[in-house]
Amino acid sequence: MTRVATSAVPIAGLPSSLDAYPVYQIRVKDGAEQSATLLRLHIRAVSAARAATWPAALAAMDDATTRWLFKHGAGKAKRLRDRFGDQTLDLLYRWSSAGVVVFEVDPPAQPGGPHGSVYAWRLSDAVKAHADELTQRARQQQTLLQDQARELAEQLRSWPALQLLSQTLIEAPDAAFAEHAITAAESLIDDLRQKPRIEQVASAGDAPAAEDMILQRLGRGQMRDYLVEREPIARGGQAVVSVATHKATRHRVAYKRVRVRDADARARMRREIDFGRLFGDHPHVMPILDADPDGFWFVMPLANGTASQHAPKLQHVDQLKTMVISVCEGLREPHRQGLVHRDLKPDNLLLLHGRWTVADWGLGRRPRGETTEPERTRTGSGYGTVGFAAPELSVDAHDVGPSADIYSIGQIIGAILTAKTPQANIPLLPATGPWISIVEHTTRYHPAARPQSVDELLDAVNAVG
Repeated sequence: MTRVATSAVPIAGLPSSLDAYPVYQIRVKDGAEQSATLLRLHIRAVSAARAATWPAALAAMDDATTRWLFKHGAGKAKRLRDRFGDQTLDLLYRWSSAGVVVFEVDPPAQPGGPHGSVYAWRLSDAVKAHADELTQRARQQQTLLQDQARELAEQLRSWPALQLLSQTLIEAPDAAFAEHAITAAESLIDDLRQKPRIEQVASAGDAPAAEDMILQRLGRGQMRDYLVEREPIARGGQAVVSVATHKATRHRVAYKRVRVRDADARARMRREIDFGRLFGDHPHVMPILDADPDGFWFVMPLANGTASQHAPKLQHVDQLKTMVISVCEGLREPHRQGLVHRDLKPDNLLLLHGRWTVADWGLGRRPRGETTEPERTRTGSGYGTVGFAAPELSVDAHDVGPSADIYSIGQIIGAILTAKTPQANIPLLPATGPWISIVEHTTRYHPAARPQSVDELLDAVNAVG
């Protein structure tokens, strides 16, 4: 048997905040102690008052360290060294001084010398009791969350299009996400009762649209919720787009991040996030599903291609007409509120769930008086994409109106029908067909000579047969 001595012994080099108590191996024969051999030294705080400071010590620890200590609770020195490396002894001194742990070391190799290697450690009795209490609370909370999740999943059975959320409630990867999913489900159920548009999406059997709505509700601005594929699917001057998987739902999405983490790139991505959230409920505007609170990345639905990729089929009158109408519909409300896209081009028109959407608002102009940094659109600086950008964007990109976007729509039509890339400030007119007059009208040099609104343009487009 072993016994810890009741009196501490001095050990060279041991911090003054710690005491060392000999641990003896007791040899017993016929009920009587025969001999005692020094095995190790038991190290703990010098006083009960000092040991009682463990709450402050735990509060100062990072969460990962606290979780590791609570998970393992006790063990041999090797596991501790594997986790904390060369810091192990210093950490043990600090934690033991505050009453977080106690540990054992080999005795000095020479009388009066420092102690030997660390042998084992464990949480102090007070901290072990605290960890057990937290574990019990967590289990109770988990049970409560599971009951809530099952109840909400049952309520959602009335809407087949929302089964992705039901499944996520039941299979939430951890308690924190489960709590977040429950809040999202409660909010959605309230909206289903109060907002006809939400109820219409859930009841129409439009699973893709419902899944996007669910992912928006589940978004919490945390990168760890996504597994991003290594190879990008698109690269631009400001950002990179990759396919990602939302871990909890196993739903594939598009993940867009800035290429350079500077103030200008962040501001433009922040603008894209803001505009996407402001107008993303419209069926012809690409929605934002989730975003970094600091504006360095966001998540959107995974589109089925761009207008550039679908250009051959868009050369058919009906297909092109549908796309142009969709773009105009998507721009109507932003234009009404004083916003201008300023970078319309085939690559920024995305096919989502069978409908065309306007995306990539990073160069969009906010309403007058709301621009955060006018210097970004200073007079004389080029803006937009050469060939698709209206002439006035190279003069004063801030002082433009909806007719700048209408110019870009005309050049998009010309580029699709001719399979050519437009040149700066030169209308790209198709050789024949019903679109010639529309392209000619929309791409006039002076803004006042073009259609002044998307509704005026739609009148002409709707007449194309």
